[in-house]
Amino acid sequence: IAKGVATGMEGYAKNNVPVLFGFLKASIHTTGGGGTFEVTAQSTEGGAHRDYAGFVEFGTTKMAAQPYMLPAYVQGLTVTLPNESRQFGNRVEQSASSGAVVG
Repeated sequence: IAKGVATGMEGYAKNNVPVLFGFLKASIHTTGGGGTFEVTAQSTEGGAHRDYAGFVEFGTTKMAAQPYMLPAYVQGLTVTLPNESRQFGNRVEQSASSGAVVG
């Protein structure tokens, strides 16, 4: 995904992640380059890796899910898809007027 969309998703996730101590919120980052970026959350606590990000997102048999990454992804799609479809539509119009094939 584009950097702007990824950083928007990161912000959305950070605004919606449940916070007890803030370790999980602090672990949400955008990484990548060259037009390909990703948003990840890996909870670390006191320097030690803790795999509870998924438990918070999807829940467990003893804890209800508290989604924060999936809603951020959906939010990113609502921004990305209209822009992509508009750009594709512009390319189709340009191609139609020039007789070229859109790929």
